[in-house]
Amino acid sequence: MSKTKKRGSRVRWALMAMLAIQAAGAIAGGIGLIQDPVNNVGMPLSLLEGSPFSDYLVPGLILLIVVGLPPACALCGVARGQRWGVWLAAVAGAALVIWIITEVVLLGYLPGTGVGLQIAMGVLGLAIFATAIALMRSWRGTTPLPEGLDKGVGT
Repeated sequence: MSKTKKRGSRVRWALMAMLAIQAAGAIAGGIGLIQDPVNNVGMPLSLLEGSPFSDYLVPGLILLIVVGLPPACALCGVARGQRWGVWLAAVAGAALVIWIITEVVLLGYLPGTGVGLQIAMGVLGLAIFATAIALMRSWRGTTPLPEGLDKGVGT
């Protein structure tokens, strides 16, 4: 295996690991907020004062659907070597960054360890986006193949 292919394989695996972390966290967090929008996963309702939300139902739905499901789908695509998976990974990373920025603007920094989680997730979103873009840049000069024939992208 050439150095370029080995490096591409490592980058792909790193992207899949980051997508798995994002998907697991956002899906679990979204479900937690949806199951009990008032007494949920430790987020007091007082944090929502001044925001457009009266409880955590809508933020939980957004977290689950917009921030959690895209990285799960992207993970499947990247694992199968599909270019659309890498494109969706970039979108998922950007969505996570937008989620964190919006959260900080609406709620401020979360108390306790929450600020650390906000920073870590923001960095994770940036890393996912940058890694996906790097994989896309490696496609330069290659001919896009029809769906299903582009196996092994980034490997």
